[in-house]
Amino acid sequence: MIARRTLRDDWWKVAAYTAILALNMATVLAFPTFESNYTMIMNLVPDFMSFLKRALENMGQGKFSVFAGINHFFKGANIIGPAAAIILALGTVVREQEVGTIGLLLSRPISRTRILLGFISVHLLELTLPLLLVTLFLPFTAQVLIDRELQLMPFLLATLHGSAFICMIYGIALLCAVLFNEQIKVAAVAGGICILSFMLYFIDATRPFTVYNLSSMEIYLQLVQGDPLPLAAFSSCLGIGAACLTAATLIFHRTDY
Repeated sequence: MIARRTLRDDWWKVAAYTAILALNMATVLAFPTFESNYTMIMNLVPDFMSFLKRALENMGQGKFSVFAGINHFFKGANIIGPAAAIILALGTVVREQEVGTIGLLLSRPISRTRILLGFISVHLLELTLPLLLVTLFLPFTAQVLIDRELQLMPFLLATLHGSAFICMIYGIALLCAVLFNEQIKVAAVAGGICILSFMLYFIDATRPFTVYNLSSMEIYLQLVQGDPLPLAAFSSCLGIGAACLTAATLIFHRTDY
């Protein structure tokens, strides 16, 4: 029942999320322009952004897969996905509190654990399936429109890793959603964590201590070139996400609304 209602309420959010991912994929089609202006673009990148220079150097070697992977995953999994995760988390317990329907929700003959799991299961599917669908279409689109080939399997591994990171951000946002009673507070805390971490990611000294280091440009650069899944970063995303979701479930179960 909770799952059906969540799907009904979220369809337009998922449609918008999928459309934005697809539009972001369209930037991949700019590779010929990037390739012809490579030297000028490299000169515009500041010297202190060494990680970005390394990524651009790989792209400049004619590696379309690197260009496509970083555009699709670094932006899709690190910017678009987390934004969608926070928006979906806002539609859970905290919204029910704010509109005054939490009592009605809890009066139903369903355990609190099942209620929260209904939200979680649907939202995780809504967050990961669009990223997978866009990835599946990417090789075909690139082949037809700009005559460039991509190997699908490395991109599927990158999709798996990106999905784990997005689910971790959703776990953090859902934990905030059961801790606070106003959506603006949830958005401020969860969004603030993401924004601050993303800003610190671009500083060499602070990058290792940010959550975005678990979904870094280097990881996707390696994955799309055929490297195996980075188990340490992947396991960390799953572990942190699972811990946050478990904590959210326990807190929701014990809170007196």
